[in-house]
This record gives sequence, C-alpha cells and structure tokens, in this order.
Amino acid sequence: MDVFELRNRLVEDYGSYVRSFIRIKDTRIEEEVKESLDEGLLWPDPLIQLNPSFETGDRIDDLVDEGILHEECDTIFRAGKDRGDGTEPFHDPIRTPDRSTSGKGTNPFFVEFYADTAAGMQDLEAREHTAQVPYEVREEREQRFRKGSCEGGLQILYCSPTMELGVDISELNAVNLRNVPPTPANYAQRSGRAGRSGQPALVFAYCSIGSSHDQYFFKRPERMVAGAVSPPRLDLANEDLVRAHVQAVWLTETGQSLGRSLKDVLDVDSEEPSLELRDWVHQSLADAGARRRAHQRAGRVLASVEEELRDAPWYTEGWLDEVLDGVERAFNASCDRWRTPLQGGASPAGDAEQDHRRRFP
Repeated sequence: MDVFELRNRLVEDYGSYVRSFIRIKDTRIEEEVKESLDEGLLWPDPLIQLNPSFETGDRIDDLVDEGILHEECDTIFRAGKDRGDGTEPFHDPIRTPDRSTSGKGTNPFFVEFYADTAAGMQDLEAREHTAQVPYEVREEREQRFRKGSCEGGLQILYCSPTMELGVDISELNAVNLRNVPPTPANYAQRSGRAGRSGQPALVFAYCSIGSSHDQYFFKRPERMVAGAVSPPRLDLANEDLVRAHVQAVWLTETGQSLGRSLKDVLDVDSEEPSLELRDWVHQSLADAGARRRAHQRAGRVLASVEEELRDAPWYTEGWLDEVLDGVERAFNASCDRWRTPLQGGASPAGDAEQDHRRRFP
C-alpha cells in the first residue's frame, strides 16, 4: 500500500465532501474560498517522521543538572531512584504544573502500610479467575486455592462480580469488593461468599472518590449492608426461558453428552474437517423416541404454567410441536459461532462447551 497515495485519495474525498456544502452567490468570495481550498487550507501536508538509531546517552538527572531537560523531569522519570519516605505527597507536574502549598499531606495509613505492613505480604500470590481465563488454567488455580496457605497454595483470587467458581470456598474468610455493589441484593450475594459454615469473615468494600454511588453509601453504609433485598422475580411466560427449558428436556432425553468441548461434538479430526456433527451425535439427536419422551415431559411442564401461558401473545397450541420439530436444526445452528473461527483458520482452543451451553437458545 502506498500511504501517500492513500493520503491523497482521502484528501480528495474529503475535499469533494466539503465543497458539496459550499454555495456562495458572491463570485469574488467564491473564488477566494476556492483558492484557499485548492491551497490545502483544511488539509495540511503530511507529517513525515524518521526513526533514527539512538545512542546511549546521559542519565536523566545528569541532563537536568546540565539544564538540558526541565527540572521536573527528574521527578517524573524515577527509575532506580529513591522513592522517598512518604512524608511528601506525590506531585504530577503534567496534570498539575504548579505545586499547591495548601494541599493535604500524605495519608499516614498508606505510608505505614507500604513501608511496613506490605513487607510481610511478599509471599502472597494472587491470580485472575474469570471466564476469560482458559478452562484448564482455571481448574489448576481452583485446586491451588483449596490448599490455601499450604505449600503451593494460592491465597487470593480476583473474580468477576458473579464469582464464576466451581470451587469449594467453605474456608474463604475474606472478600474485598473493588467498588460498592449496585444494590443490597448484590452486596449480600458477593459478601456472602465468605464466612460459611458458621465461620467469621471479613468483608470490606473500596469506595471510589470519583463515584457518587460509592460515596453515597460510604456515608450511609447501613443502607447497603442492612438494606432491603427485593425478592427475585421471574416471568414464567418468557418465551426464551420456556424454549431453553424445552430444549434442555429434549437434550436430556437424547442422552447426548457435549463432552469437554465442541471438538467432541463436531468433526475436526481430518486435514480438511467438515465441522459437521459427528455421526453418533447426529443419530442420538435424531432419535424419534427421545423426541416423544421430551414432548411428554415438556408438556407436563407447560401444563404447570398454563395460566401464565394463556395470556402470552407468542404461545399457541402447536408451539411445543414447532420447537421440537426444529430442535435438532437449532442445535446444529448454535454450533456455527464455533465453526466460523475454525473456517477462518483459528485454533479450536477454548472452553467451547461452556460457550455452547450458554448460547444454545
């Protein structure tokens, strides 16, 4: 690609766009504007920068002493320099050019924490535990987390708010919330992870200065910690919910396991894999007997919410038949999201089974 040609093409397109709005009746003004645009008034010449080979030079503090660099550069670039004793607050000359003489001093709690307390935490290890971490890595971290403070154990896990843990947390004794949860119900869910089986637990939440929500509950903590929790509500006539339940009943009746990943479900073994359902998977999903049994079980489920379904605009007497008639096709279609990256040459790695279970409508 010729970047200069691309630049010229963009300028021409932009010039045509700008000129399309110009309607000047006075010919003299029109000529003046046209001439200015032709000279590149709105699109300056491209900036060309060369990247030379740099040589090792003097240290930052030496350049400051010689007056080559501004004196504040010695404060900004502090690699290998003394970090101070915490008695003087940090000053960022970029954000605040003039140092305030009336500002607050350092927080003695954090000064002591970083100077003394933190030194005793050098052996602590923390790792992420979210859906972004590969399945095998999460499993290994869960096993280490069970060991706790024993040799090879993992003491801290950084988790998403829902704490996607398939891990025994009966001995968890501390939870740190990086912000104040949205509602008391969320607080109860997240803080309730610790202190089970009658054990004491410590729960503390960080209240951000820049968050009005956090600051509100920082001043009124009882409204979050002891606030009213609204009972959960569930729309029994939600079509997506009912459809997912019917499909789950059908999948159970087929006896088909999804394995550890979709590699156990799709054909990915040959040099040019078809990515179609494996033969034995197709046979189990096409089992007419499984579909009849699923129809009977699902019919009993729908009968239990008959009153709610009666007022649902999407529900008809033939709805269950339509869902089960197309359930195999829907299952196959839900695999397309996994097929697409493979057809583009991506690796079939990842927790595909979890993704498939989550997206099978």
